[in-house]
Amino acid sequence: MDENIMLRNTRASYMIEGARRSRYNAQHWFRYLRKYADEEKALLSQKEITAIINSGELTMYQIITLKRAMQPGTITNKRAVSLNKRTTTPMVDELLRRHSQN
Repeated sequence: MDENIMLRNTRASYMIEGARRSRYNAQHWFRYLRKYADEEKALLSQKEITAIINSGELTMYQIITLKRAMQPGTITNKRAVSLNKRTTTPMVDELLRRHSQN
């Protein structure tokens, strides 16, 4: 598939725009990565990843974290995937429960 056609791909163009918006902000970049990170498989194809990297819009940090986030089992992948999971807040829940009783 032609790289120009790939750049029109919704997922690739979304990630390229995300790279522009989150340049030099790792926390913001991880919020983009989490959309396509999965514990079992990469949700971006290798062609999409290559097109994103070759766009010239990513910093070296973004390139490395993109590659690692798409590799199931890596620490970077686990970090990105964890952002999709609901946080448990038992102490806050207990405080809210007590407050609502008063």
